[in-house]
Amino acid sequence: MNQKRPTLTALSLALTMALGLSACAESPRETAEDVAEASRERAEDVSEARRDLSKAVAKSDEEMRKAAAEGTHDITEAMIDPDSDGEEVAEAKADAQENLDEASGDALERNAKAAYDLAMAKAEGNYEVAKEQCDALDTLSQRNLCKDKAETTYESMKARAEAELEKAEQIAKNYKD
Repeated sequence: MNQKRPTLTALSLALTMALGLSACAESPRETAEDVAEASRERAEDVSEARRDLSKAVAKSDEEMRKAAAEGTHDITEAMIDPDSDGEEVAEAKADAQENLDEASGDALERNAKAAYDLAMAKAEGNYEVAKEQCDALDTLSQRNLCKDKAETTYESMKARAEAELEKAEQIAKNYKD
């Protein structure tokens, strides 16, 4: 009798584990609701990031126009001043270019940061949607593979966004130097 009990216990444990591992999948309805919610959140976050990018670009355009107008004004003033010489005009041109370069660098940084935020909103949203879709798969191993693939895709998108941001920041720094 003692020999049967450990065998039954081992069988019970194995059956419980097998059922437990396969029973973790959400119902199709739960998954659909979770995917829909994650999709809504992704759409909201991406929409907000797009608005922020548009605002950043508009502010950058405004600041660039302002720097160009001020530079043109200063150069014109130096040119029409009867007491100024060619050296003062050259200095006004150099100052105008320096101010325009500074504004260009600032604009590039601002726009790059907003573009990065948009790319990350997309990556994070896609990742969350994908993870929710994985919950519908039948077995734990399928769900884990699916989630690993979603994470790999997310990490790739994140790395690409970070590389683009770094590149833009370096270009902006070159404008300012």
